[in-house]
Amino acid sequence: MKVRWILPTICAVAGIGLMTTALVANASPYVDIQAAKGMEGDDLHVAGKLVPGTLRTSPKQNLVAFSLQDEKGKTMNVVYKGIEPGNLQQTDKIVAIGGFQGDEFKASKLLVKCPSKYESAKSEAKG
Repeated sequence: MKVRWILPTICAVAGIGLMTTALVANASPYVDIQAAKGMEGDDLHVAGKLVPGTLRTSPKQNLVAFSLQDEKGKTMNVVYKGIEPGNLQQTDKIVAIGGFQGDEFKASKLLVKCPSKYESAKSEAKG
């Protein structure tokens, strides 16, 4: 190997290593409620369903609060400071991104899955 290719090769390998390390360090896996309660950090992804009758909003304060139930049946109280997502009440699945502060999960983001009525309409249109 020629000497002039050694430095670019080392830089390329180091760059790939740094990108991989950054990706792994910033990846936040989905966790269930029980696991989230035992973890620290404010970038936890917890998926579940909105517990019917628990949604409370305060548009003046840009506050949304509700209970979320995961697949294992565990529930947690979620508080989100921001504008309520448009289809929050009709969604099948919500992903709350944030962390626990005391007994409440403070969400910095809410991701909502499109309601299933859109999926069935889409599949009927294809068929």
